[in-house]
Amino acid sequence: MKKILFILAFIISVSYVNAYTEYKIGDIVPYNDMDFYVIKNSSSDEDSVTLLKAEPLSVEEVNLYGGVGTANNHVNMYVTSDTSASYYQAASNQNGYGGMVYYTSVDCGNGLYSGCITNYADSEVKYVVDAWKNEQAREASEARLITYNELIGYAEIQQVCTGSCYETIKLKYDWLYNNNYTYLTMSTYGDSTMDVFCVRPDGGFGSSSIRNGGLDVVRPVIILSKTVLVDDDDDDDENIIDDDTDKGNDKTNKVDSNNKASENKLTVKVDNTYMRNSIIIIMIGLISASTSIFILYKLRNKVK
Repeated sequence: MKKILFILAFIISVSYVNAYTEYKIGDIVPYNDMDFYVIKNSSSDEDSVTLLKAEPLSVEEVNLYGGVGTANNHVNMYVTSDTSASYYQAASNQNGYGGMVYYTSVDCGNGLYSGCITNYADSEVKYVVDAWKNEQAREASEARLITYNELIGYAEIQQVCTGSCYETIKLKYDWLYNNNYTYLTMSTYGDSTMDVFCVRPDGGFGSSSIRNGGLDVVRPVIILSKTVLVDDDDDDDENIIDDDTDKGNDKTNKVDSNNKASENKLTVKVDNTYMRNSIIIIMIGLISASTSIFILYKLRNKVK
């Protein structure tokens, strides 16, 4: 009986040794010299966090990861036949970010709708996102675009009045949109075989033709293990700002007056306390286990 009690006391003392950082929607998480927004609450019991890249891929990045200039090019291949166009088989310049069509092929580009698809798994943009992940987010367990179902959870109905009034759905967090670009999602627009959902510059939802335009940018989502995230130095604490007070200043995070990606960002740094908490809990567990062993040892000797 005493042995059973000892074993139970020891198991209880050391069973909980992992404590992950808790992340909330809107937190900014730095990773690999990039900033990401948390788009799904992640409790201290969860070991991963879902993140939306704060800035879309640049023109150079889309061209690089899309294979522009190579025999394996996936960027705007059949959007235009005008070889003098800046987006001829290359990313269009959307205020410094790279625009591309979701999918196109010879048939789809020539107007044969049967050759078009809206499936993300077979899209050209997936090729770009996967290539970017392999270079810039190797530790992520998943990389993709955001979905309509994820976005609709951050939307609210607003009334717009311009002569007559109507209701529209708009994203309530301004870090989810930017007036300098429209970005793609991975969700089909209703029952369409030619369109996917996109996020407009005003925070509303729109449709993007999978084969025309080439003007929508690529903003990846990744799922990352919390153990990958590195603790910030204590010296960085002065850069931390309260999440409740930064809503009015988020526009400074986006682009500057020259339509370039802004380098001076207000950043909410979220420390990853996984290792720190684990060490503390392990120490507490060892102390508790040692105490339990000592008490049981004394009780056993007293009985004898």
